[in-house]
Amino acid sequence: DKNNWLGRSITDVPSLVSTEIDLNAPDTVVEVSIAPSLGINLKQAVGALNRYPYGCIEQTSSGLRGLIAYAEVHGVNDDLRSKINVGINGILRKQKNNGAFGYWDKYSSIYDKYQPYAIETLQMALPFADNKEATVEGISNGLEALYRMDLGDPSIRLYSYGILANSGYEVTTRIRYETDRLLNRIPESWKSQKKLGIKQQELDSFAVAYWAASKINDDERMSRINSIFLKQSSLAEPERFGEMKDKTTWFNPASTRYNTSNVTSLYAPRFGYLLPDIPEKYTTAEILQIREKTKNSFAKKRYRSTIDNAKLVTLFAAEKEVLESATISIDGKNFELNKDRTVALSKDQLLRGFTIRHNSNLPLSLNAELIGPRKSRTAIDNGYTIRKLWFDAEGKYVDRQVFTAQQGELFTVVLHINKSSKNRLGDLLVTDLLPAGFEIEDAIVSPPSLSTVGIFQKSDVEVDYQANMDDRFVAHFENSWYKNDKALLKYVVRAVYTGEVQIGGAHIEHMYSPEINGRSGSARALVIER
Repeated sequence: DKNNWLGRSITDVPSLVSTEIDLNAPDTVVEVSIAPSLGINLKQAVGALNRYPYGCIEQTSSGLRGLIAYAEVHGVNDDLRSKINVGINGILRKQKNNGAFGYWDKYSSIYDKYQPYAIETLQMALPFADNKEATVEGISNGLEALYRMDLGDPSIRLYSYGILANSGYEVTTRIRYETDRLLNRIPESWKSQKKLGIKQQELDSFAVAYWAASKINDDERMSRINSIFLKQSSLAEPERFGEMKDKTTWFNPASTRYNTSNVTSLYAPRFGYLLPDIPEKYTTAEILQIREKTKNSFAKKRYRSTIDNAKLVTLFAAEKEVLESATISIDGKNFELNKDRTVALSKDQLLRGFTIRHNSNLPLSLNAELIGPRKSRTAIDNGYTIRKLWFDAEGKYVDRQVFTAQQGELFTVVLHINKSSKNRLGDLLVTDLLPAGFEIEDAIVSPPSLSTVGIFQKSDVEVDYQANMDDRFVAHFENSWYKNDKALLKYVVRAVYTGEVQIGGAHIEHMYSPEINGRSGSARALVIER
């Protein structure tokens, strides 16, 4: 859950209230940062990446980018270097014999859009690599595969050509050809818009074209693209605060939005993060605006994918510190801001409110990120329903909100998923965190009696990948679903450690549209000695 507060000078900040997270729970963690913009900070974005250890090529690359950005800002220690090398090895293990990268492993399918992303990530990580020879070999093989690859998306082609150009390949003609195709479409595109602005997708295409052109020092094409950015910036409308009634209030940053849904904007979610990687002489005022708008839009989103968070940390790492000279005091106590801009606040202060004073000339916001148990145990349907059912070793349904398990006892966990929305998106990910005291087992037990819980049909959609991890079960569906499609997943767990534990809800979401999701209800279990 995210909440923000805006204010200036001396302000009495009201108590923090969350409708979703139990603030009074002992394991609830609240981290508050202060910034001239809304949403999370670099540390929180890196933390979000660390909570997604699912292992596909995109998530492995995104997690590694977060660690690299954090190391570049804060410096690297032995623990951080070790984590970076785990990420490097995770990418290299997915590389096929032809140099391309499989999605889950070297034998799985290839996603074109993540080929340049994985190579660029390895290039960024090279200075931290323990085995530089293997990393360089992986980069070289990947570049050769990328040079020969037939990529369908023009924007991905430009992204790939920019990486190849930066790596010494002669791709000048390719970049100019793709950029000219894009520029030649502009007059018709602009006429189709009421205010003559370009659509978000086109803005993203021009962002990657500008970045690629900078790799070959094509001043003429960059100038033409920047004139489009200049016009776009003159048409972009300001944001408004949907929930704010005055300047002293906590609110959900996702409530800030533009006045209309089809408004001209400077938000480039696909490729805006590339713009910091441009020589200073090409970094125009318009480029800085796109970077800032893209960063702020990512930071205040309620739902972000791993690649969103990776892009955000890149934009954070590139910005200059603007609060170095700011003096902050809370309830009369002065303190210095660290590089993370975090503010040491107790739960008591957050719950009862506090007084903050600062001397910055900028309007500042306090950004609170809450991580903890949810207030409600009920299921959530944001496009999918998911039921989480437990059966004992004999296949009988465990029909209790709180049930007792003996050490060593085996259970089958069944996840029954139904699509309730009409969208047609692929890359659906199911994750189910193991409760404390249980471990996944590769054991044979009696099949669960599904008919006793009203399940009579098999899956409509086949899972293409699933894995039993140390702390969770994950499953991936590559293809899109139709409304009312169903899937059935199951795995076996063993009760190992005694104690009362929370059985959290299983979660399902579209990996690259995480606002479309679902969660099962939660329960509790008491594990006792045999």
